[in-house]
Amino acid sequence: MGIFYKEGDINADGATEVCLKTSAGTELLGQKDTTNSIPVTIASDQLPIPVHLVGSGQLFVNSDGSINVVPIGITPTPDNAIKVAVVNFGNVSSTAGVHSYYTITNGKSLTIQTLVAGSEASNGGAVVELFYDPNATLTAMTRVSTLFINGTSDNTPVNQTFIGNGTRRIVLCRRGYTNSAREMFAHWLGYEI
Repeated sequence: MGIFYKEGDINADGATEVCLKTSAGTELLGQKDTTNSIPVTIASDQLPIPVHLVGSGQLFVNSDGSINVVPIGITPTPDNAIKVAVVNFGNVSSTAGVHSYYTITNGKSLTIQTLVAGSEASNGGAVVELFYDPNATLTAMTRVSTLFINGTSDNTPVNQTFIGNGTRRIVLCRRGYTNSAREMFAHWLGYEI
């Protein structure tokens, strides 16, 4: 493999474009630029780079060099909103599921931003479901979001808003497809305003 550059490839800021070729002269292609992409090269012995992006997706580099990413498409929380986080973790061994409830504050709008879930692997698989229960009876519920998980974790943007009347609530259900026990985690995040 050879490295070469042409004089015309030196940018105004002094940066040089470098092309890699195999010993046979075939140019090696790396990542192609696409809309909103950020091509990055980091040497194996390089210290973490401080990064700050502003926009619908946000990237945060931790002090250990790992990256936290806020999924693109999540409605930002307004400054005057009250953050709401419902988190459940524990053993689930029922196909009927383990439910938790959040009653939407009377006169407030609840916006659910995202659903996150994970489970240990099991033979039957698992599902985390989020429902809107307008009458608090578990009978006329509307499905808001669902994640199918089995030995994995996942998240999905929700971005749905519900108006509270003191009765209306959100139901978070963790359940398995078989009666075998497994540890399951579920978390939805949102805000009231």
